[in-house]
Order: sequence, then structure tokens, then C-alpha cells
Amino acid sequence: MIRFLVNIFLGCLVILIIIPAILVRGFNWKEKEPILDGQETVDLEIDGKILKLPLEEYVKGVVAAEMPADFQLEALKAQAVAARTYALYKQEIKGSLTTDFATDQAWLSKEELRKRWGFFQSFRLWRKISQAVEETRGEVLMYGGKPIFAAYHSTCGGRTENSQVVWGSALPYLQSVECKYCRQSPRYKQELAFSANDLAVATGVDLSAQAVSTGTNVFAITKKSDTGRVERLRVGEKEIAGTDFRKMLGLRSTNFTVQRKGTRFKLTVIGNGHGVGMCQYGSQGLAQEGKKYKEILSHYYKGAKLTTQE
Repeated sequence: MIRFLVNIFLGCLVILIIIPAILVRGFNWKEKEPILDGQETVDLEIDGKILKLPLEEYVKGVVAAEMPADFQLEALKAQAVAARTYALYKQEIKGSLTTDFATDQAWLSKEELRKRWGFFQSFRLWRKISQAVEETRGEVLMYGGKPIFAAYHSTCGGRTENSQVVWGSALPYLQSVECKYCRQSPRYKQELAFSANDLAVATGVDLSAQAVSTGTNVFAITKKSDTGRVERLRVGEKEIAGTDFRKMLGLRSTNFTVQRKGTRFKLTVIGNGHGVGMCQYGSQGLAQEGKKYKEILSHYYKGAKLTTQE
């Protein structure tokens, strides 16, 4: 009986004290000063201050922030290469990076990730992210001897977009490709309904002189890209770029159609993001079909060469 009680006591000691102590010592999530040791670095602007980080550690924070950590490992590897390439491209142009995903790439510290993932999940997910980055260490997509503008987005909705439609510059490695792999995305389809008054408020266009009761001259798509995304539309007498209209109404993408029902409009939006470059949910779908990260990258960045930097 005494031996049984001793065993119970020791078991509780292991569970309550020893295992947590090993976890804490073995996985220290407290932020430390980065050790550079001659590694390639990036300058990351946070709250007006510049943090110098080893490139590979920065990429881990980007992959964790930009792509769901429960994605297939090969999809995470493709994201790691894209994020690394994008960082080098942008840093060469402007010297530093930010954590604003609207202008650069999202990035999260390990402390922020622990809050997002939870204490115990953090260990598993950080190991997975680290594996994806370490197994592609130094790999960069190049074109003409320089890192490419490795644009990427969440969900293309069936076909990626040409770079010139979104940014006005035709980059040979950012041309439209078919993508039938992102239908599982939770942001694949969005449906919205709004009135002519809602439209007037969002766009700042005075529609009081329009025939609102019939919808005449209120809203019409005037130009679409080859991929079916809206390039230009008319609200009242005003021409608006599809990209601007997307921001005004908070749409997930410019790939949308409109149906008028009486005095109201129904908008059906397909995809999420600008649509250029790698489709993240598409890369997940490709990985689920057994494609490796190099195949995923070559599918979305046609003509770009994968190289390893020393």
C-alpha cells in the first residue's frame, strides 16, 4: 500500500513539476537579442524603430504570419521561398521592411505567435514552420540575375492575374496561370447586397439625379481583364478603377459579378487578394496532391530560377 502511494506521489511530481520544467527550459519563448554571426540580415521597422534580424529568422516570422501553420509542409516551404525572395527584393529597393502586410509582408514575433496559437500548440507549430524554412535555407527565386518580386495572395479563384493589370508593369514571371486547387479556401466566395444609397456613400458619388428606382445609369462594369476581374466600372457618371472600388466596398477581390434586383444590387466575389503570383490555398491544394515545393513555385512563377545563395 505504501509503495502504491509513493508511486502515485512520484507520478504526480513528474506531471505537475518535472514535465512543465522541461518544456519551459527546452522551449524558451522569451524574446532574446538576435545572434547575427555574419548571417544575412534584414532591417525590420517596428513602431518607428529598426530591428536587425537574421534573414532566416525573419522568414520564419513571415511564414507563420502569412500562411496557416497547419498547411502541408511543401506549401509552407513554397511560402518560405516566396517570403525570402520578396524580402530581398523589397529591401534592395527601399532598404528596410515593415510588418504592414498592405505594403510589405506580415511578420509576427514568437511572443505574438504564442498568444495566437496557445502555449502547447506553439511548440509543434513553430517546429513545423522552422522545418519549412530550414529545409529551404538560402533558396531564392531569381530572374535576370536578381530576386524577383515574389507576389502572393490568399485565393485566386481559378486563375491568377497578370501583374500589369494590378500594378501596370508586365513582369514575365507574374503572368496568369490556371489554378484549380483553391476551392477549399474559406474565402473562395463572398456575397454582398447593397442599395444605390449604400453605393453612393461608399464611393462618394452623388446618385440623386440617377434613376435609382430602375437602376438605370447607377452601376455598370465597363471593362474586365482577360481573367475576368473587373478593371473599370461606372458608378453614376464616374469611372472607377476596379482596384479602387474593391477598397471602397471592402471586397475580397476584383473578381466579381453584379446582379440588380429592383433597387438593390447583389455582388458575388470570387477569390481573396490581388490575384498575382502564388495562390496560397492553391499551393496547399497542390501539396495535397503530392506536389513538392519546387513544383509549386514553378507553377506560379513561370520562368523564375530557384537558386541557393551562399
